Amino acid sequence: MPWLASLITLLATLGNLGGYSLEQIAKDTLLKQVDHADRLEVRILSRPNYQLVNGEIERVQLAARGVVRQPFRVAVAELEADPVSINFSGMRIGLKNPLQAAVRLEVTEEDLNKTLNSPEVIKEFQNVRAEIPGFIGGSGQVQRITFSEPRILLQDGIVEVLAKLGTPEQSNQTVEVRFRTKIQVDRGTRVRFVNPVFALDGTPVPTELTKLFLGGVNQLVDLNQLEQQNITARVLRLSIQPGKLELVGFVQVRKLP
Repeated sequence: MPWLASLITLLATLGNLGGYSLEQIAKDTLLKQVDHADRLEVRILSRPNYQLVNGEIERVQLAARGVVRQPFRVAVAELEADPVSINFSGMRIGLKNPLQAAVRLEVTEEDLNKTLNSPEVIKEFQNVRAEIPGFIGGSGQVQRITFSEPRILLQDGIVEVLAKLGTPEQSNQTVEVRFRTKIQVDRGTRVRFVNPVFALDGTPVPTELTKLFLGGVNQLVDLNQLEQQNITARVLRLSIQPGKLELVGFVQVRKLP
């Protein structure tokens, strides 16, 4: 999403170049926003070229491979925008009409695991306070726990997450956590877990506890929250295959930040 807004703002700023080297300038500018990209191509179509001066762009296409912005890596990122009409009003840059674009992202299992085990993410799993049921060795009370060695497995339509759960207050006792679920997108805006199964050291966690825990988690990923930023986003397809996850979506931007 930041790429999209930055690209359109850049086009507006450079519109009076009449298309001269605009694609290369856009590419160089976007590369400065990431740590690395194996490949990044930007194509800007405007016929005739002088329409750029008026802020009229027929099509914008972006294709990237191996884009890294620590600690995340995206294997494939593709974007194609409908005709863009930019309004120059004094010092402000805006859109004459809402900007619409199709987006496709592909993330690999290997990259997800590198992200999960990066220092930036690992530290978020330390010193969490939660209740570990007594039937798997916990005290039955809220206590400090840590997670280590997280690993994610992508299968046909299924995501499985494994990790070691430690209890420093219990002489560094550890148990294996295993979480397996299908993922469903409701109305293109909300991602939720379907038929989730939790197991601790091979012992299934009671269904009612799993539902209680995931009740809040299922509310976290809700694209409707972007409406407050004048952005409408929809997930058209979410595909989970062995070793990779693919997302195809639609974005409409009504106002530039």
